[in-house]
Amino acid sequence: MTVSLSDHFTYQKLLRFVAPSILMMIITSIYSIVDGFFVSNFVAAVGFMIGTGGRALIAKTLGEGKPREANEIFSMLVIVLAAGGAILSGVCIVFLRPISFAVGATDLTIDDCVLYGRVLLASLPFFMLQNSFQSFLATAEKPHFGLRVTVFAGLTNMVLDFLLVYVFPFGLLGAALATAFSQIVGALIPLVYFLRPNDSPLRLTRPRFDFRALGKACYNGSSEMVSNLSTSLVGVLYNVQLMAIARENGVNAYGVYVVEVVKGGPAEKAGLQAGDRIVSVDGSEVATQSDLGTLMQNHKAGDTIEITVARGGQMQTVNVTLGEKGADNS
Repeated sequence: MTVSLSDHFTYQKLLRFVAPSILMMIITSIYSIVDGFFVSNFVAAVGFMIGTGGRALIAKTLGEGKPREANEIFSMLVIVLAAGGAILSGVCIVFLRPISFAVGATDLTIDDCVLYGRVLLASLPFFMLQNSFQSFLATAEKPHFGLRVTVFAGLTNMVLDFLLVYVFPFGLLGAALATAFSQIVGALIPLVYFLRPNDSPLRLTRPRFDFRALGKACYNGSSEMVSNLSTSLVGVLYNVQLMAIARENGVNAYGVYVVEVVKGGPAEKAGLQAGDRIVSVDGSEVATQSDLGTLMQNHKAGDTIEITVARGGQMQTVNVTLGEKGADNS
């Protein structure tokens, strides 16, 4: 049964109306944990601000019996989000390397940071629209449709992660592309919905640029923006502390970084380089230094092992013949 914003809300109706939005928030939080990139999330907080603040303003305008004005404000906010996201994306891409160093990247991790960050920043306008459309769909009395879009975008991310990381050897680039495509999907489906005639009170139309309304939307959503900014800031502080305690391997999602390669040693002869991230040995996954040590204990000097490393966003395989020091002779 459809629940309208103009209905008298009982507890049962209220729970049925807000449950999809709660689930969307949970799924969005999982995105931030699994694929969170500080700069992208930091800038995307602007999208949360306009989306949540604009939702309240649009709902108020609809409640006052002004559907045309509500749609004009809605259309203006969507355009501001898309254009603002594109501008912020371009600026961050240009200055991504110094920004990454500023928030804790090192010479070993900077290439991975820049590669992953540039892909996510390229899809930033879609990410901002996706987050905002979650709010707008609730205002349009379509929270269940918003939940389906969010779930579908999440499934897109999962499937592409599997294909681009495990089936095809794209490595870190594949993970970034999977996230970017899922954000594009999550933005385009509601965009097409609002562009076409629909049975909701909202539809994209010719906008009327009302900067007073834009200011109200930003003011209304400022608390949500601060909340998202604080989450990103906490992530940076965690990374800084982990870097101080465990260096690069402390912030690595999986694998073990090669910090140094002994000149003339077996690792150098095989083609290993400082900055490589070891992700598997003889087909067995390496997530931590402990995993690597356990696998190396099964070999002796003279054995040849197959090591898969992530380098420059790509997966590469090298064969290393162990010397007398086993795992310590790299």
